[in-house]
Amino acid sequence: MFVVSFGVGTASGVVMAVELVSLFPGFMTLVSQTGVIAIFYVEIFAFFAETIFLVVYAYYWSSFRGKYTHWLLSLPIVGGTLLSGC
Repeated sequence: MFVVSFGVGTASGVVMAVELVSLFPGFMTLVSQTGVIAIFYVEIFAFFAETIFLVVYAYYWSSFRGKYTHWLLSLPIVGGTLLSGC
């Protein structure tokens, strides 16, 4: 369920970003000049970390033998989710 929710959220987030830039270019210029870009780098790092570890967790499930390995692999996913939400 989390993988499906993440996929739908990623697709809708990209569409929303394109809509914001094309519908409100003046507002997005103002936002980019206010220093929010520094926070944006944290968001991008969290997104990529979450995406990479979620792909490894979901698609390479059978490559890891122990249950502790799966549990440890879920920690970066949780961390990326928390950073994205902050």
